Amino acid sequence: MVKHRDDLSVAAFRIVEAIRTNDWSLDPPYERVDFLPILGYEVLELRKPFEIRLPWKKVALSKRGRSNRLWIQAGYLCLRWVKLSQDSPLWYLTQEPKDVRQVKGIFYDHDDKQWKLLIYQVVDDMSHARRMFIHIFANYQRELSTKEALQRSIEQSTVGSAVFGVALSPKARLETQAFQLWLDRRVANVGRISATLNSRYDHVHFYAERVTAILHGIAGTLKADADNLLKSDEINLANLQTNLRNERDKLDRFVSSNIISLRRHAQSRIDRAFTLSGTDRKASAAYLRDAALKLETAGEEMQRWSVSISESEMNDAAAFRGVATS
Repeated sequence: MVKHRDDLSVAAFRIVEAIRTNDWSLDPPYERVDFLPILGYEVLELRKPFEIRLPWKKVALSKRGRSNRLWIQAGYLCLRWVKLSQDSPLWYLTQEPKDVRQVKGIFYDHDDKQWKLLIYQVVDDMSHARRMFIHIFANYQRELSTKEALQRSIEQSTVGSAVFGVALSPKARLETQAFQLWLDRRVANVGRISATLNSRYDHVHFYAERVTAILHGIAGTLKADADNLLKSDEINLANLQTNLRNERDKLDRFVSSNIISLRRHAQSRIDRAFTLSGTDRKASAAYLRDAALKLETAGEEMQRWSVSISESEMNDAAAFRGVATS
């Protein structure tokens, strides 16, 4: 199934509309979008794929004969703003009343003088989501450093003008002042963005750490069950099997693509252990230990999320967040 298409826009209002079709009053309940809100609706974890019709990024793309239906895979959705161009089929929304624009996620950025659209960025795995925030933080820090250097240059020019006389023409002085105001507004906006992004990153970071802890916790439980199978003469088989079923079901929650193969291998070994627990304890225990090893490996994989990020980028991201690097 297709995971991503550059010709379609994952408009946030379309995802929200799909979520609203979930109906828990039915028997059985209708659940079109199986999701967990990690941070409200700003970061969503999708538990299973779902199909949705999405708007084209450009009107011309709709004339190529392709379908605009897309399967969005299990993974993560992260809110972000993107520029809305006049050749977008959603451009007409810019002329709608403000309350309509808000529902559709259409916003005019007065600083950038640009209409923007609220979309969801589709992210396959939790490690990718964590790295995405680091890249964003580092880019903002570099932007701030550049703008702060420009501000110092303008201030020095202003001081020089005061000391040595009128160094700028009236037109140039007005242009410099306008540029200075733009810089000040942009730095202030980045400061406000920082607070929002920090909150999102913290939620994603701690959720990933919680997943890692649960993986190691289940691995520990499976090891203990293996020990009981080998050491206990009078084990309660019904209780053991119930526990194995519960631990296996917990693993269904973890959809991050970087560990999903390990998760499935672990579940298949738990299934084998369950089947053999009443007839071959030694083999059942071996399968449980193998399942535990797979889950420990998955936990270690979750911890390797930052290995591809350079030290300088990590330092820039830490500087933007205002946190220590060591």
